[in-house]
Amino acid sequence: QPSCPVYLRFKRGEIPSYWVDNYCFIGNKDCIRYQMEERGEYHSDYMLPNGEIVP
Repeated sequence: QPSCPVYLRFKRGEIPSYWVDNYCFIGNKDCIRYQMEERGEYHSDYMLPNGEIVP
């Protein structure tokens, strides 16, 4: 089971399935969170795959 905060927020009903359908489940390398993780850069748990922060 994915542990990315985006997936966890989706499972809790906090954000729509759009984010996991269009980024997480297809391995979309355009995900800003993924890119930052690969570079070892900090990113907020509230950051969506497009880089937008949504508390």
